[in-house]
Amino acid sequence: MTSCVGFVGLGNMGKPMVKNLLEKGESVIVYDKDESATRWLYEELSPNWSICIGTSHRDLRDCDIVLLMLPDSNITNLVMLGGEEGNGLIESLKPGATVFDMGSSDPSQTVMLSELCATKDMLFVDAPVSGSVIKAEAGNLTIMIGSQDIGLNAINVLKKLGSDLIRTGEVGSAHAMKALNNYVYAAGLLAVCESIHIAERMGLDVTILSKVLKSSSGRNVAIETKLDNYIIPRSFKGGFSLGLQSKDLLTATSMANKCEVNAPLLSPESVKPAPTLSLSPPASTF
Repeated sequence: MTSCVGFVGLGNMGKPMVKNLLEKGESVIVYDKDESATRWLYEELSPNWSICIGTSHRDLRDCDIVLLMLPDSNITNLVMLGGEEGNGLIESLKPGATVFDMGSSDPSQTVMLSELCATKDMLFVDAPVSGSVIKAEAGNLTIMIGSQDIGLNAINVLKKLGSDLIRTGEVGSAHAMKALNNYVYAAGLLAVCESIHIAERMGLDVTILSKVLKSSSGRNVAIETKLDNYIIPRSFKGGFSLGLQSKDLLTATSMANKCEVNAPLLSPESVKPAPTLSLSPPASTF
Protein backbone atom coordinates (compact mmCIF):
# COMPACT_ATOMS: atom_id res chain seq x y z
CA MET A 1 0.00 0.00 0.00
CA THR A 2 1.34 3.40 -0.99
CA SER A 3 0.55 6.79 0.51
CA CYS A 4 0.60 10.28 -0.88
CA VAL A 5 4.10 11.48 0.01
CA GLY A 6 5.07 15.15 0.06
CA PHE A 7 8.69 16.21 -0.28
CA VAL A 8 10.08 19.68 0.43
CA GLY A 9 13.70 20.55 -0.41
CA LEU A 10 15.35 19.48 -3.66
CA GLY A 11 19.02 20.02 -2.91
CA ASN A 12 21.94 17.65 -3.45
CA MET A 13 20.35 15.01 -1.21
CA GLY A 14 16.69 15.74 -1.91
CA LYS A 15 16.76 15.06 -5.63
CA PRO A 16 18.09 11.48 -5.46
CA MET A 17 15.83 10.76 -2.49
CA VAL A 18 12.75 11.79 -4.50
CA LYS A 19 13.95 9.71 -7.44
CA ASN A 20 14.24 6.68 -5.17
CA LEU A 21 10.71 7.14 -3.87
CA LEU A 22 9.35 7.33 -7.42
CA GLU A 23 11.31 4.33 -8.64
CA LYS A 24 9.99 2.32 -5.72
CA GLY A 25 6.34 3.07 -6.39
CA GLU A 26 5.47 6.12 -4.29
CA SER A 27 3.21 8.92 -5.51
CA VAL A 28 5.10 12.12 -4.69
CA ILE A 29 4.22 15.81 -4.56
CA VAL A 30 7.38 17.90 -4.46
CA TYR A 31 8.00 21.53 -3.65
CA ASP A 32 11.06 23.75 -3.63
CA LYS A 33 11.10 27.54 -3.80
CA ASP A 34 13.90 27.22 -6.37
CA GLU A 35 11.99 26.67 -9.61
CA SER A 36 15.12 25.39 -11.37
CA ALA A 37 15.22 22.45 -8.94
CA THR A 38 11.64 21.42 -9.66
CA ARG A 39 12.17 21.99 -13.39
CA TRP A 40 15.16 19.64 -13.31
CA LEU A 41 13.06 17.03 -11.57
CA TYR A 42 10.24 17.30 -14.09
CA GLU A 43 12.55 17.18 -17.10
CA GLU A 44 14.78 14.35 -15.89
CA LEU A 45 12.29 11.93 -14.42
CA SER A 46 10.17 9.55 -16.44
CA PRO A 47 6.58 10.71 -17.14
CA ASN A 48 5.48 7.22 -16.16
CA TRP A 49 6.28 7.95 -12.53
CA SER A 50 3.62 9.50 -10.34
CA ILE A 51 5.02 12.94 -9.56
CA CYS A 52 3.34 16.30 -9.07
CA ILE A 53 5.15 19.64 -8.84
CA GLY A 54 3.65 21.88 -6.17
CA THR A 55 3.60 25.66 -6.52
CA SER A 56 3.81 26.08 -2.74
CA HIS A 57 4.15 23.83 0.28
CA ARG A 58 0.37 24.23 0.77
CA ASP A 59 -0.12 21.93 -2.22
CA LEU A 60 0.98 19.11 0.11
CA ARG A 61 -2.16 19.48 2.25
CA ASP A 62 -3.59 16.07 1.29
CA CYS A 63 -0.37 14.14 1.87
CA ASP A 64 -0.31 11.45 4.55
CA ILE A 65 3.48 11.70 4.89
CA VAL A 66 5.70 14.72 4.31
CA LEU A 67 9.50 14.61 4.17
CA LEU A 68 11.49 17.78 4.76
CA MET A 69 15.08 17.93 3.49
CA LEU A 70 15.99 21.50 4.42
CA PRO A 71 19.25 23.23 5.44
CA ASP A 72 18.44 24.29 9.01
CA SER A 73 15.81 24.87 11.69
CA ASN A 74 15.12 28.43 10.58
CA ILE A 75 13.92 27.28 7.16
CA THR A 76 12.15 24.25 8.62
CA ASN A 77 10.28 26.52 11.04
CA LEU A 78 9.30 28.82 8.18
CA VAL A 79 7.90 25.92 6.16
CA MET A 80 6.06 24.47 9.15
CA LEU A 81 4.80 27.69 10.73
CA GLY A 82 4.70 30.07 7.77
CA GLY A 83 5.61 33.73 7.88
CA GLU A 84 3.86 36.50 9.77
CA GLU A 85 0.54 35.44 8.24
CA GLY A 86 0.97 31.80 9.12
CA ASN A 87 -0.09 29.42 6.33
CA GLY A 88 2.62 26.89 7.11
CA LEU A 89 2.31 23.12 6.84
CA ILE A 90 1.12 22.88 10.42
CA GLU A 91 -2.04 24.73 9.38
CA SER A 92 -2.56 23.08 5.99
CA LEU A 93 -1.85 19.39 6.60
CA LYS A 94 -4.70 17.10 7.58
CA PRO A 95 -4.98 15.48 11.03
CA GLY A 96 -3.11 12.20 11.20
CA ALA A 97 -0.32 13.32 8.88
CA THR A 98 3.31 12.47 9.72
CA VAL A 99 6.08 14.98 9.02
CA PHE A 100 9.72 13.82 8.97
CA ASP A 101 12.45 16.43 9.35
CA MET A 102 15.29 14.66 7.56
CA GLY A 103 17.77 17.54 7.68
CA SER A 104 20.17 18.43 10.48
CA SER A 105 18.13 20.65 12.79
CA ASP A 106 18.38 22.04 16.29
CA PRO A 107 16.92 19.43 18.68
CA SER A 108 15.19 22.08 20.81
CA GLN A 109 13.39 23.45 17.74
CA THR A 110 12.41 19.91 16.77
CA VAL A 111 10.78 19.36 20.16
CA MET A 112 8.93 22.67 19.84
CA LEU A 113 7.52 21.77 16.42
CA SER A 114 6.58 18.30 17.63
CA GLU A 115 4.57 19.76 20.50
CA LEU A 116 2.78 22.19 18.19
CA CYS A 117 1.97 19.44 15.68
CA ALA A 118 0.57 17.27 18.45
CA THR A 119 -2.09 19.94 19.13
CA LYS A 120 -3.21 19.48 15.50
CA ASP A 121 -3.23 15.67 15.78
CA MET A 122 -0.12 15.42 13.60
CA LEU A 123 3.17 13.67 14.23
CA PHE A 124 6.43 15.58 13.75
CA VAL A 125 9.50 13.35 13.85
CA ASP A 126 13.21 14.02 13.51
CA ALA A 127 14.65 11.56 10.99
CA PRO A 128 18.03 12.96 9.88
CA VAL A 129 20.08 11.03 7.37
CA SER A 130 23.76 10.20 7.24
CA GLY A 131 25.57 9.30 4.06
CA SER A 132 26.81 10.86 0.85
CA VAL A 133 24.91 11.76 -2.31
CA ILE A 134 26.05 8.40 -3.66
CA LYS A 135 24.28 6.60 -0.82
CA ALA A 136 21.20 8.76 -1.34
CA GLU A 137 21.16 7.70 -4.98
CA ALA A 138 21.48 4.04 -3.99
CA GLY A 139 18.86 4.26 -1.22
CA ASN A 140 21.46 3.19 1.33
CA LEU A 141 21.28 6.09 3.76
CA THR A 142 21.41 5.67 7.52
CA ILE A 143 18.27 7.21 9.01
CA MET A 144 18.03 8.10 12.69
CA ILE A 145 14.45 8.21 14.04
CA GLY A 146 13.46 10.21 17.10
CA SER A 147 10.09 8.64 17.87
CA GLN A 148 8.53 5.36 18.86
CA ASP A 149 5.04 6.14 17.50
CA ILE A 150 5.47 5.93 13.73
CA GLY A 151 2.97 3.99 11.65
CA LEU A 152 3.93 1.10 9.37
CA ASN A 153 3.26 3.03 6.16
CA ALA A 154 5.60 5.81 7.24
CA ILE A 155 8.34 3.33 8.17
CA ASN A 156 7.98 1.65 4.78
CA VAL A 157 8.54 5.01 3.08
CA LEU A 158 11.76 5.53 5.04
CA LYS A 159 12.92 2.03 4.09
CA LYS A 160 12.85 3.11 0.47
CA LEU A 161 15.47 5.74 1.28
CA GLY A 162 17.70 4.03 3.82
CA SER A 163 19.18 0.61 4.47
CA ASP A 164 19.79 1.22 8.18
CA LEU A 165 17.01 2.71 10.31
CA ILE A 166 18.06 3.43 13.89
CA ARG A 167 15.57 4.31 16.63
CA THR A 168 17.25 6.85 18.88
CA GLY A 169 14.56 7.49 21.51
CA GLU A 170 12.21 10.44 22.01
CA VAL A 171 11.62 13.30 19.59
CA GLY A 172 14.75 15.45 19.35
CA SER A 173 17.14 12.61 20.15
CA ALA A 174 17.84 11.84 16.49
CA HIS A 175 18.77 15.43 15.67
CA ALA A 176 20.96 15.53 18.78
CA MET A 177 22.78 12.35 17.74
CA LYS A 178 23.11 13.62 14.17
CA ALA A 179 24.85 16.77 15.44
CA LEU A 180 27.23 14.70 17.55
CA ASN A 181 27.91 12.38 14.63
CA ASN A 182 28.74 15.33 12.40
CA TYR A 183 31.01 16.76 15.09
CA VAL A 184 33.00 13.51 15.19
CA TYR A 185 33.13 13.44 11.39
CA ALA A 186 34.32 17.06 11.24
CA ALA A 187 37.08 16.32 13.74
CA GLY A 188 38.26 13.45 11.56
CA LEU A 189 38.09 15.54 8.40
CA LEU A 190 40.13 18.31 10.00
CA ALA A 191 42.78 15.80 11.12
CA VAL A 192 42.96 14.39 7.58
CA CYS A 193 43.41 17.84 6.03
CA GLU A 194 46.07 18.85 8.54
CA SER A 195 47.92 15.56 8.06
CA ILE A 196 48.01 16.03 4.29
CA HIS A 197 49.24 19.60 4.72
CA ILE A 198 52.06 18.48 7.01
CA ALA A 199 52.99 15.65 4.64
CA GLU A 200 53.18 18.03 1.68
CA ARG A 201 55.40 20.45 3.61
CA MET A 202 57.72 17.57 4.49
CA GLY A 203 57.92 16.40 0.91
CA LEU A 204 56.16 13.10 1.60
CA ASP A 205 54.17 11.29 -1.09
CA VAL A 206 50.56 11.99 -0.07
CA THR A 207 49.23 9.18 -2.27
CA ILE A 208 51.25 6.71 -0.22
CA LEU A 209 50.13 8.41 2.99
CA SER A 210 46.57 7.84 1.81
CA LYS A 211 47.27 4.11 1.49
CA VAL A 212 48.81 4.09 4.97
CA LEU A 213 45.81 5.85 6.52
CA LYS A 214 43.30 3.59 4.79
CA SER A 215 44.96 0.44 6.11
CA SER A 216 45.93 1.68 9.57
CA SER A 217 44.36 2.82 12.82
CA GLY A 218 43.88 6.39 11.59
CA ARG A 219 41.23 5.27 9.08
CA ASN A 220 37.92 7.19 9.16
CA VAL A 221 35.05 8.07 6.82
CA ALA A 222 36.71 11.27 5.62
CA ILE A 223 39.73 9.25 4.51
CA GLU A 224 37.60 6.64 2.79
CA THR A 225 35.33 9.03 0.92
CA LYS A 226 37.04 12.40 0.60
CA LEU A 227 40.83 12.05 0.63
CA ASP A 228 41.57 10.57 -2.80
CA ASN A 229 38.53 12.04 -4.53
CA TYR A 230 38.54 15.64 -3.33
CA ILE A 231 41.36 16.56 -0.92
CA ILE A 232 44.51 15.34 -2.70
CA PRO A 233 43.29 16.54 -6.14
CA ARG A 234 42.31 19.84 -4.42
CA SER A 235 38.85 19.96 -6.01
CA PHE A 236 37.20 20.14 -2.56
CA LYS A 237 33.78 19.29 -4.05
CA GLY A 238 32.67 16.71 -1.53
CA GLY A 239 29.00 17.71 -1.69
CA PHE A 240 28.68 19.01 1.88
CA SER A 241 29.15 22.75 2.27
CA LEU A 242 31.32 24.34 4.92
CA GLY A 243 28.37 26.47 5.99
CA LEU A 244 26.24 23.43 6.79
CA GLN A 245 29.10 21.80 8.66
CA SER A 246 29.58 24.97 10.69
CA LYS A 247 25.88 24.97 11.53
CA ASP A 248 26.07 21.38 12.79
CA LEU A 249 29.11 22.20 14.93
CA LEU A 250 27.28 25.17 16.45
CA THR A 251 24.39 22.84 17.30
CA ALA A 252 26.79 20.43 19.00
CA THR A 253 28.41 23.35 20.84
CA SER A 254 25.02 24.53 22.08
CA MET A 255 24.24 21.02 23.33
CA ALA A 256 27.55 20.83 25.19
CA ASN A 257 26.95 24.21 26.80
CA LYS A 258 23.45 23.28 27.93
CA CYS A 259 24.80 20.10 29.50
CA GLU A 260 27.71 22.02 31.04
CA VAL A 261 30.19 19.69 29.38
CA ASN A 262 33.67 21.02 28.69
CA ALA A 263 34.36 20.02 25.08
CA PRO A 264 37.63 21.74 24.08
CA LEU A 265 37.46 20.66 20.44
CA LEU A 266 34.14 22.49 20.12
CA SER A 267 35.47 25.63 21.79
CA PRO A 268 37.02 28.22 19.42
CA GLU A 269 38.79 29.78 22.42
CA SER A 270 40.88 26.63 22.82
CA VAL A 271 42.33 26.84 19.32
CA LYS A 272 45.75 28.49 19.24
CA PRO A 273 47.57 29.71 16.12
CA ALA A 274 49.75 26.99 14.62
CA PRO A 275 53.50 27.63 14.54
CA THR A 276 54.95 28.61 11.20
CA LEU A 277 56.11 25.54 9.29
CA SER A 278 59.37 25.58 7.38
CA LEU A 279 59.18 24.60 3.73
CA SER A 280 62.37 22.59 4.20
CA PRO A 281 62.18 19.79 6.79
CA PRO A 282 64.93 19.74 9.42
CA ALA A 283 67.62 17.11 9.09
CA SER A 284 66.13 15.11 11.96
CA THR A 285 62.69 14.76 10.35
CA PHE A 286 63.28 11.16 9.35
